[in-house]
Amino acid sequence: MIGLGLCISLFLSGCGVSAPTDESAISMRQSATSTISAPESASPEQSAVTFSPVGTSPGISPAENEDTDASPPSPSVAEGRITAANLYHEDAFFSGRVASFSKENPSYGIEYQALYQEDDAERALLEIATGNGPDVLYLDRRDIDALQANGALGDLGSLLSRDTADALLPGAVQMGTYDGNLLAIPLSVDIRTLLTSRDYWPVDTWTVEDVLSASQGKAQPQGLFLDMGGTDSYFYNLYFIVGINIGDSPFIKDGKCGFDCQEFRDILEMIKARTGQAVNNSTPQDRLAPLTEGSYMGVECVISNMSHFCRVYEKLGDSANLVGYPSDAGKTYYLSDNGMLAVNQNAMEKEGVKELVNYLLSLEAQQYLPYRLSVRLDMPESQLTYDQAMQTYNWQSPNYTGFQLPAKEDGGSYLEEYLDFLENAAPLAVSSDDIFNMVYEEADSYFQSDKDLDAVIDTIQRRVQLYLDERN
Repeated sequence: MIGLGLCISLFLSGCGVSAPTDESAISMRQSATSTISAPESASPEQSAVTFSPVGTSPGISPAENEDTDASPPSPSVAEGRITAANLYHEDAFFSGRVASFSKENPSYGIEYQALYQEDDAERALLEIATGNGPDVLYLDRRDIDALQANGALGDLGSLLSRDTADALLPGAVQMGTYDGNLLAIPLSVDIRTLLTSRDYWPVDTWTVEDVLSASQGKAQPQGLFLDMGGTDSYFYNLYFIVGINIGDSPFIKDGKCGFDCQEFRDILEMIKARTGQAVNNSTPQDRLAPLTEGSYMGVECVISNMSHFCRVYEKLGDSANLVGYPSDAGKTYYLSDNGMLAVNQNAMEKEGVKELVNYLLSLEAQQYLPYRLSVRLDMPESQLTYDQAMQTYNWQSPNYTGFQLPAKEDGGSYLEEYLDFLENAAPLAVSSDDIFNMVYEEADSYFQSDKDLDAVIDTIQRRVQLYLDERN
């Protein structure tokens, strides 16, 4: 399968237009970034939207694009109508909120297009890259990279109201900012982090060197880390310690790699010796048991709502340490997007586009995200309530009954800690996937056999440096 970003690049190359190749990561990376999701209630107002046949995508009229050679609008779409297209995957939130907005604003004539099947998405991306295609876009983050390089996306920041812009999570804004311009924003996120016990590591942050030091203590558990599904593997242990943002690791600096060092050697030896050796009693009902019962140094957590955050502290109390992944830059837990909102450059002046974008990011719309995190920092406070009679904190949502939240021992809420957690989450890097895949491919040959470690490290050093030299 050819990645959509690569498909755009190949097409543009044939047209004499340069665009970077940005292939999707290999299947191991896709597995590493998967999150547990739950279905959302579809909005009954979806019937208010015109649903186009899959694969149709309107062009840009001469009135909107002075290029008279541009493709004319699709006959089924009236001139001036807004097309909102989903090129990511089936998503009840996006389609439902577009439907709700359309019902309240029928004069905009909004048409929703489900274009997330591979062939339809590739065709739509090529149209967008060449100055045509849908108006308001719901895209894979990797496709944003390719489209922005071609100048196909409008400055989303110029469309946002001041109230909307001020409420957005800093990490969500950073995720879609290119050369100082906000070209895309996730509609929702999850936060990935490593959780350890302060009995093992009392400091709020740690580096790769710290992980090595902590793992060598006499009181340390036998196991290293488990992924969100309770898996103990060579892949995840290496990914968590050095790979999740390998471009900013101690082993790559200023375009030069330095894997041929004692620290990296110690990491590989530790992973080989301690992966799969501890008692793994993780279950779907209790993913924290390996940590609380002392067999593993840490587990990966995916925080998708305030309940997940609060229950970590309910389970571990004051010993809970959402320390993040090892980094020399300080505490590092990462925002993982669930699709990106963007606007076609040629639709920036269309009536209704600005209003639709602001609605999708509004408190009114974002409150329909019970199984994902809103990108608004003011969302938790707006949905957290206190039942005076029951003396309980509750999370309220308009499309389901909500849930009760654990409270602190003194009866207070975790709201302040939760907001700090949201505000300090950074975007998950996707640009260094290729580097980690190379490193793991060679490291796995050492993990799975008696292959000489020095030879493995030498191969890693040479392959990564060649890759960096070619990219630079």
